[in-house]
Amino acid sequence: MFSILQPTRTCSILVRSFLIRGQPYFSPLSSLQSSNNYHSSQKQTILRSDVAKHIATKHGMSLEKATLIIRDALDFIIDNVANNKLVKLSLFGKFEKRLLKPKIGRNFATGEQVDVPAMVRPVFRPLRGFKDHVKNKHVED
Repeated sequence: MFSILQPTRTCSILVRSFLIRGQPYFSPLSSLQSSNNYHSSQKQTILRSDVAKHIATKHGMSLEKATLIIRDALDFIIDNVANNKLVKLSLFGKFEKRLLKPKIGRNFATGEQVDVPAMVRPVFRPLRGFKDHVKNKHVED
């Protein structure tokens, strides 16, 4: 085992953090990530489990029940969008299935034209309440 890990410049840029003699070493990349900048390339990711924990603690229910509620809500949205229904959640957004027309694309490597077939995509459009809240939150920060 090594008693000390000496990073090279390349290693310190690629590695977020590691321990040197039991003390955390933060690379230049990790110091950039800690800034709460709007234009930061790294944003904190909130997972479904984080949402379940928040709901469970806020409403005094078990984590399993909160997870089940979130899963059922998402399954409901997905099933209805797949069945070509518009799911609209007021002050949040709407989910829908959209048909994209066939088109002629281009292979950038070779430059040749490629036929892109018609396809179906799920689409989310934020509604005004959601957009306004994000916009006002950005102005405050």
